[in-house]
Amino acid sequence: MHIVIVKLKNKMHRDKNKKNNFFYILGGIGIIFMIWLFYDSFYKEEIWYQNYSPMPKYPFLTILTAISPPIILFGMMILTKIRTSYASLISLLSAFLISVLIWEMPPQTAISSVFYGAANAIFPILWTLLNAMWILNMLLKSGCFETLKESLKNTSDDRRMQTILVGFGLTALLESMAAFGAPIAVITPMLIGLGFSPYLSATIALIADSAPSAWGTQSLPILMLSSVTNINIETLGKIVSHQAPLISALLPAALVFIMSGWKGLLGIFPIPFIIGATYWAVAILSARYLSVSAVGVLSAVSVIIVTLIINKIWKPKRSWIFPTEKESLSKKSASNNKASILYTDAIRSWSPYIFLILIIGITNIGGIKNFLNSFGFVEFPWPFLDNHVMKIPPVVPVPTVYPAIYKQNLFNNGGTLMFISGILSTFTLKLSPRQAFHCFIKTWKDILESGVTMICILGIAYLMNYSSMTYSIGLILTSVGKTIFPAISVLLGVLGCILTGSVAGSNALFGNLTVVVAQQLGLNPSFIAASLCSGGTLGKTLTPQNLIIAGAAIGEKNSGVEKKLIYRVSVTTAFFIILLTALVLIQYGQSFS
Repeated sequence: MHIVIVKLKNKMHRDKNKKNNFFYILGGIGIIFMIWLFYDSFYKEEIWYQNYSPMPKYPFLTILTAISPPIILFGMMILTKIRTSYASLISLLSAFLISVLIWEMPPQTAISSVFYGAANAIFPILWTLLNAMWILNMLLKSGCFETLKESLKNTSDDRRMQTILVGFGLTALLESMAAFGAPIAVITPMLIGLGFSPYLSATIALIADSAPSAWGTQSLPILMLSSVTNINIETLGKIVSHQAPLISALLPAALVFIMSGWKGLLGIFPIPFIIGATYWAVAILSARYLSVSAVGVLSAVSVIIVTLIINKIWKPKRSWIFPTEKESLSKKSASNNKASILYTDAIRSWSPYIFLILIIGITNIGGIKNFLNSFGFVEFPWPFLDNHVMKIPPVVPVPTVYPAIYKQNLFNNGGTLMFISGILSTFTLKLSPRQAFHCFIKTWKDILESGVTMICILGIAYLMNYSSMTYSIGLILTSVGKTIFPAISVLLGVLGCILTGSVAGSNALFGNLTVVVAQQLGLNPSFIAASLCSGGTLGKTLTPQNLIIAGAAIGEKNSGVEKKLIYRVSVTTAFFIILLTALVLIQYGQSFS
């Protein structure tokens, strides 16, 4: 007994040291931040001109050096047992040294860009993740998550149909309402609760969140692309609707195949393709005849409605279930649990997400939206960075100051709307304020390590942007020539999304660059820009922040979580990248040859 107690004490001591390490890291970052703010008042303002060719005689070495920080990060995640948080810190340090020593960026400006990225990681990304996981923890605390699971199971006992409804339909809907990793944070534990294995749940959520992200929250990625390229948003939306949604049309079948193999997919043929075609058709019609901002919501809602109708009027000859649950399913059939769930209990269990949909709808009403945008909008130039960096040709037509304005809407954003939904849900879930508060604190502790990692990753992304490392990569890739540049624009979208963490970030990073090169090569700028956006959607599965969110949603804190997820999603992602690249080349050859 004494030996057991000693071992337990040693384990607790090790765990405590691990937590203390993170507080030391955060404290060190805070000290640097305070020094940076203090030093800013004595800093002589100078404009630094970006350098896109630090090693002009060695373009291959330039691109290898520029891309080394994310390579270091992924390499340590896959090949070592180092915790992802430490790997991200090492990668951040390497990015800083490269930007200062090789790209000759002023150290103060480099540090400022890191903190600028960290600020954007904290709000809205971590804020959104925190509230999504908080709602889930309150559902678990109240016991309503069990009812929610049963209500989903009652739509169909077939795991393939559950995958399509929850994995594809609900993911697409959440992506259109609150992006920044929220769909992965919500869908992964929901699938786990339904009986899916943790890693399968995270794999489904990551892959399902790819193609619908072309539209994001109210088509923010396309709006961003339009703003940096000055191309009409409706024009971009129409072209994207013929690219990314076609990949989305194949996603239901791909998700079913990942879960059940060829035999399982053929067992419900052609249902996945019908549901996928529904998404594609509604996306095209919405982009052409309604509004680009409505594409994501309308396509997702259409998929959910069609799936529910199919579940109501059609049943597969044999329900597909996991091999480990055959005995439990037969017991359930014998006891006829379906009749035990009351309609009011089902509504109560879904209340947080019902509140979220209603709140998003209300806050998008013209007058209310304008009030919230004006009342809760924060905007200020980021010290040490705004007006300190100059872009030069060929990235821009003429030398242009690279702005760094921190803009956030404190009230009308996905994270805050989720927080309001969580507050309202405490009444329907019958939780006391004390219980809800404890759930919130528990959630904050659970995502703390993931938060540190995400802050580092966004710091790397913004540092690479402002130091011009990403532009160096893009310019070298754009030198391939006219014939295959449409395919390169897709790959730039994938790379941009991995580096920035979002399709909107990828469009902001490479949008203008691809248009400038397209004009120089005599290509159609609108088509090239749209292809960049479509390609960005397929980078979301390998975005470090999404992998970290999925790992946090699984609940495992070992260093191999992200490695396993990369292995699981990489083959499917590569297949869709090749498919989209071929589609873009065919479309361009037919339309603009």
